[in-house]
Amino acid sequence: MRAALVSEFRKTVSTPLWWVLGLTAFGYMAMTAGLLGFATTMPVEQGGMEMTGGGVDVARSLYSLPVSLGYVFPLVTGALAVTTEFRHRTLTATLLAEPNRTTVIASKLVVQGGVGAFLGLCGVAGAMVAAAGALVIAGEPTMLGEPSVWGTAALAVVALALWGMVGVGFGALVPNQVASIVLILAFTQLIEPLLRIGLALLGDGFAQVGLYFPGAAAEALSGASLYSSIGAAELLPQWAGGVVMTAYALGFALLGRLLTFRRDVT
Repeated sequence: MRAALVSEFRKTVSTPLWWVLGLTAFGYMAMTAGLLGFATTMPVEQGGMEMTGGGVDVARSLYSLPVSLGYVFPLVTGALAVTTEFRHRTLTATLLAEPNRTTVIASKLVVQGGVGAFLGLCGVAGAMVAAAGALVIAGEPTMLGEPSVWGTAALAVVALALWGMVGVGFGALVPNQVASIVLILAFTQLIEPLLRIGLALLGDGFAQVGLYFPGAAAEALSGASLYSSIGAAELLPQWAGGVVMTAYALGFALLGRLLTFRRDVT
């Protein structure tokens, strides 16, 4: 297992993708959180955005924005860790070095979980710097002295680490790189957000279904959500969010192992 982990880690850091995505996540989340930070300080009649809860809840929602809007970074990176091996046919060499296919998938889950945590740190850092700056400029408290704010930030990093693992499992289940990335982008950027909002509008019974979507579960784990702060969705308890996210990661990985990695590789 140790050799597989070292090999997987070297594959990951041998290209600039990990740090390029880290910088991108920082910049994207800083821009988004800064704009939303200013929007929350403006009156609604002047184009501002109203969030439910007090100052701490608003701050937590802003600082955890990477869980609501930036999880595509670790998800795509995790999927690429598997689909790239199929696309460039390096999986044969990988399996010659480590014939146990379960070990190969497990090593990718661990390493991409770490990459997801790194991207999460970058995204959360960008969101906190920009959102706190916007609040300071507007004369509002940043709430950075509140322990719950830092707890949410830490759990946001954990949630994004799990997203990296979900990406590995999904990539193992859908090894075609183009199809995998298209499905990820379509689901995360369009299908799930629309479904969550639409189900919430249909009533409590339908809204309960949306609680178990992966995006909603990750937000539940962090304890804050952009969608719930604007009244568009509710959240599971934090422990339940962690369980659901872990189930997605391990479930996809298991299906990928049984349906894809059992085939002959040439």
